[in-house]
Amino acid sequence: MKPTDTFKALPLAAQRAIVMFGFAGMFALASAIRHDMGGILSVRLMVLLLFATLTALLKARLYRGTTLSFLTAIVLMAVIRDSAAVSIIIAIWGVTVQTLFPSRKLIPYRLAFNSGMIAVTAGASSCVYHAFVTNNHSVPLVPNGILATILAAFVYFSGNSISMSFIVAITQRVSIFDIWMKHFMCSAQSFLMAGLLAFFVTLVSIGFMVIAVSLTIVFSYYCAIRHAARQSTPQSGHC
Repeated sequence: MKPTDTFKALPLAAQRAIVMFGFAGMFALASAIRHDMGGILSVRLMVLLLFATLTALLKARLYRGTTLSFLTAIVLMAVIRDSAAVSIIIAIWGVTVQTLFPSRKLIPYRLAFNSGMIAVTAGASSCVYHAFVTNNHSVPLVPNGILATILAAFVYFSGNSISMSFIVAITQRVSIFDIWMKHFMCSAQSFLMAGLLAFFVTLVSIGFMVIAVSLTIVFSYYCAIRHAARQSTPQSGHC
């Protein structure tokens, strides 16, 4: 979303969408915290916030100020091992870092939209992951975890990419489908890599093989991010 000088300079539809996403994000966060007060006071959350800060800065630009980074893997790690509240807090903190750095220029309405959008998306991913795991006890642990992680990563990708395509489309008065197809669809593989990386990192204590697989996915994930960034440029026109 390309920033304008003021919130009032945006089209009315974009203003309403930003307000809607902002309130939806606050509701998602408040609801998640209400169900998990203990989780947000843990040392683990502090560690995840540190990793979120570092990975949020390792980003590649997509289209009109949107970015893709290793933050996705950290959020999905929280989705797998923690509650929705922790996942949402990590996601909001990460996008806040991305919004403020390196420009250090605060654009309130842009931060409100990004925070609200990512809160809803992270919350939905967490709910889908835990619902799938809870309702499939008969499936062996590793396959069940992988399937749930892939599904959560897909939800995260869909919520993120469709929301960004939507706000860009109504701001620029263009087709949301064209924006998504040309500039966001090609990032799908990086979200899958992020999910697989998050899953295998949570199993790192099992042994060397998991570490080797995780490092392989890290490299593939980096390549996927760089590829998506190149393919998303206006000059390319397609994924």
